[in-house]
Formats: sequence, C-alpha cells, structure tokens
Amino acid sequence: MSYGQMAGGYGPGGPSVDTILAEPHCRPGGVVAGKVHLRGGDRPVEIRHVTLALMPRMQNGYGGETAGPEVYRGALTRGFQLETGAQRDMSFSIPLPYELPFTTVLGRELPGFTIGMCTEVDAKGQPDPGDVDPISVEPLESQQWVLASIAQLGFQITNVTFESSKLRGVSQQLPFHQEIHLVPPAAFQGRLGKVGLSFVASPRAMAFVLRAEDRAAPSDESFGVFQVGHAEAAETDWNAKINQWLEAAAALPRAASSSSGQDGRAGAAHGSPPPPGQAPFPPPGQSPLPPPGGAASFPPPPGQQPAAASYGGPGDYGQPGNAQFPPPAPAPGHAPAPMQSPGHGHAPPPGPMPGHAPGPG
Repeated sequence: MSYGQMAGGYGPGGPSVDTILAEPHCRPGGVVAGKVHLRGGDRPVEIRHVTLALMPRMQNGYGGETAGPEVYRGALTRGFQLETGAQRDMSFSIPLPYELPFTTVLGRELPGFTIGMCTEVDAKGQPDPGDVDPISVEPLESQQWVLASIAQLGFQITNVTFESSKLRGVSQQLPFHQEIHLVPPAAFQGRLGKVGLSFVASPRAMAFVLRAEDRAAPSDESFGVFQVGHAEAAETDWNAKINQWLEAAAALPRAASSSSGQDGRAGAAHGSPPPPGQAPFPPPGQSPLPPPGGAASFPPPPGQQPAAASYGGPGDYGQPGNAQFPPPAPAPGHAPAPMQSPGHGHAPPPGPMPGHAPGPG
C-alpha cells in the first residue's frame, strides 16, 4: 500500500492518503467500490471532511488534461480529529449512471480519455485535491455488439472527446456525453469525413448516435439515431444498419463549418482534440477479438451470444488487460448477473445515480 503525501501546506510529517479500489473494472449502471486509507502524520490534524468525485478527463493537445463536469461528488465522513500516526479506513460504494462514458473498447483503452476518481481531504479548512486516479470503465454488452461491428467494418479511432452539447433525438440525463471520433471504412474515405459515435444507455435500453462531422445536420432528428433494448442488440445486424447509414450520410450536403460543436449542435467539445492516437481496432478484415480456438468469427450471426474473450496482458491500467463480456444491464426489479474479471471477485450490484432518472427506455 502506497500512501501519497497530502499538500495543503502541511509539508513533511503531515497526513497521507491512499485510495484502493475493490475491483479495477466497472461498467455503466454498476458501482465502483473500495476504501480510502487516511494515516496521521507527526502531529494531530482536524479533518473536516473526505470527499470523492468522479469526472471525465481528456488530453488537451498541449501535454495536459482537461477535466469535464463531475459525474459524482459525495462526502465520505464528517469532521474528526486525526491523531498522530493514527489510521482511519473509510469504505465507499459509488453508484454509476448508465450514461457514464467508457474508457476501454474491446479490451484496449481509448486514446486520450479517462474517468478520474479524485480523493479530496479537507484538513483544517485547507482542501487537498489529492491524486486523480483513473478507473477502467467497460462498455455494456449491448454496446460491445455495436463496437465490434464498427471494428469489423474497418472504422479507425482518432481521438475521444466529451461534449457539452445535447444529442439529437436522444434523451440524456448527464450534462455531457462522450464522442468517439472515427475515420470511416476505406470504401467511404474521400466520400465522407470523420464520423462521431456517441452512446446513451438506461437500465432497459441502449442508444447510439452516428454523426457525419463534415455534413450538414439533416432536419430529421432521428437520422443516425439507433435505439434498442439491451437484449435486442445481440439480434440486430449492425453491419447492415451502419452501412446503410454510411451511404445515406455520404449523400448529405457538406456543412459550412465541420468543426466540433457546430453543424447544428448546442455546445462544443471541451478542450482541443489530441493528436490521433493508436486506434484500438484492428485493420479491416481482421476480427476485433481473438476467436476461441481460431475457428469462430466475431460478431457471431445475430441471435448467437459471444464467447468470453481474453485479451491477455498484465491488466494494469494503461495496457490491455484481461476482461470478459459483462452481462447486459438488468431490467428493473431483476437481479443483475455478476461481472467477473480474471483474478477478481464479483462486482457489486448496479444502482441508479442519485437524483437521476433513467435515460432512454
């Protein structure tokens, strides 16, 4: 266990804090749980509160990061006296909204985008921002069907942003959404510029929006909007639907301005897009997941469930890790199936975000 020295003007010998997650992987609609370990220094200190916050963070293109709106903020404890050398352990379990952006795609991390957990300790009126630790958020299974199709079709990720705009044709609860910027398949390069991909989920359903970044927004707000129940995602031929959208989008008139935040959307991207990163998708024609035994392809035909995938690697943050497909989001009143990751226990059951109603569906 490695304690980080707090700032706040206490200097050497002051209190230190360490935050440990019970499970390194989480998913939208679930929880992130763990413990905060606070250790006293060489003198007593009055602790006013310990607070946890979750927020998206994006590379700003200048070597730093831009923080987005907070997804969660909550105090773990009221004021208390932390005696010399004493240790205080505080457990937490934070419910995650279904609209929470994910940070991995098919077992690999999205370039330049994280969800950060900040442990803030207010010691005697001097708040210490603490370290911002990244958490790994995996897509729902219904979202993974779409992402696997995107990969098979030959899209490539350039960068990821969070946007303060409202998505057309989709109900949202959070004040922002994640947008994955994609280079279209080779057959559409020259016919179509970058494509934006955004997801919104609720306990019952999943929606995603495709946006042609260099085309004028059509008057039909349902254009590029796809909404299905979580179970229906496995029954849908996403390759055909996305190809049909690509053909229609290529026929749209070009936008007067194709910069992010224009083309009819309210709001804009936070920060400047980072330089193109290495896309977590393989070259066109290659399976995004290693087929079990080398025989099966992915996605399997509609109606067949995917086999659990193992991506290899040490599982450390910043590198591909081991993961399995999480079960789909449970319907209200039904117990969720546990999500397992090799070497770790079950994830706690999902819960709604306090103060937020379900999204689509």
